[in-house]
Amino acid sequence: MTLQSVRWRFWILTFMAWLPIGFMIPVFVLAPLERGLTLGDIGLVLSAYGLTTVLLELPTGGLADAFGRRPVLIAAALAGAAMALVWYAGTTLLAFVIAAIIGGISRSLASGPLEAWFVDTSHDIDPGAPMRKGLAGGTVADALGLAAGSLAVTALTFAPGIASDASAFSSWRLAALLAAAAAVVDAIAIAALMREAGGPRATLRQAIADVPGVVRRATTIALRPGTIRLLFGAAIMLGLGFATVEMFYQPHFRDMLDSTEQATRLFGVLGTALSLAAAGGALVAGRIPEGPKFRPARISALALVVTAVAVVGFSLSTTVLVASAFFLAIYVVDGFWYPFSQQILHAGVESSERATMVSGWSLSFELGALVTGLVLAQMADRTGLDVIFWIAAGALVVAAVLYVGIDRISNAPETVSDAESGATDLPDRRE
Repeated sequence: MTLQSVRWRFWILTFMAWLPIGFMIPVFVLAPLERGLTLGDIGLVLSAYGLTTVLLELPTGGLADAFGRRPVLIAAALAGAAMALVWYAGTTLLAFVIAAIIGGISRSLASGPLEAWFVDTSHDIDPGAPMRKGLAGGTVADALGLAAGSLAVTALTFAPGIASDASAFSSWRLAALLAAAAAVVDAIAIAALMREAGGPRATLRQAIADVPGVVRRATTIALRPGTIRLLFGAAIMLGLGFATVEMFYQPHFRDMLDSTEQATRLFGVLGTALSLAAAGGALVAGRIPEGPKFRPARISALALVVTAVAVVGFSLSTTVLVASAFFLAIYVVDGFWYPFSQQILHAGVESSERATMVSGWSLSFELGALVTGLVLAQMADRTGLDVIFWIAAGALVVAAVLYVGIDRISNAPETVSDAESGATDLPDRRE
């Protein structure tokens, strides 16, 4: 394989991984609300998802590093299909909690292996290959997958007989069936396109036995002073901030609309638009040249401050048009800063632990998201959404401060060795 073919396989598989989620986004909160669940109930559902992910993130990352990225990703896709089917059929809080647990399993299995495979396979071909362009392309691909799924759900609302809320195949139900089918296709694509280099992998039994040691090593690296510890701390704040926006934007918009059908259409359009907005931000990030003028941590910090301002503007909006403008601004900047953040992460970890550490970042993010489900969702009915969005903005500002700390460490005149810091902080090692 060439570097370009590896990039294209990574981008195609990223698109396929996010397409099922694109089908689900417009109805993810709307569906349980229409089944009679409250915001507090939905908070419990999301907490079940978050807790499952938190418990499994590092073990599944270690499993992928030891057993193989390809089989773990196939399992993730099939679990995603199962989650969507339960989401379609569920009518009670318990059913949605079960769906969330299955979804958490899928998320934890999928969070690190594909990106780790891309970076390691690229480095096998060319050890000095720059990574940000490929990673930014991955952000574009996942955004396009989300956009395609959301646009399809929007189109469903105009189909005769499907838009009816009472129909067993209403748009907000059928979206889950489409997500299940897309997840199965994703599993097939992974089997066809992924090729793992290196020697024989451990058996499944050996890989499971090695998981505790992998988790201990990853935890040791994450807790050592250096960029990785600050990066994981920022991820917790980012998880709280972005999970709050993603959980509560639908109720915020729903208050401005007259019907569920209108809401489904709007959320489908917004899902498409936010994905394209994130893709645009990532395209810009991928075209910014390498060099000392464009320091990844400093750029990330500035972008997160802008995002926090956009969240506050969204919370204060009282019309669909103004709220949509701020909402899309959040995701333009989100698509822009993310490749820089991942550049920092991949420069600071070794190949043998890459999937585990990517999962560690995702674990930190999910810990923040768990706070949203367990705490903020329970507060929302009492305080109103404005207060919740301001808390989210504050979390993003804290994350920006932590990125400033990363920038100072990475660009200090003298940096500690990898063995002392557990991270690669030297500027000339940036990808």
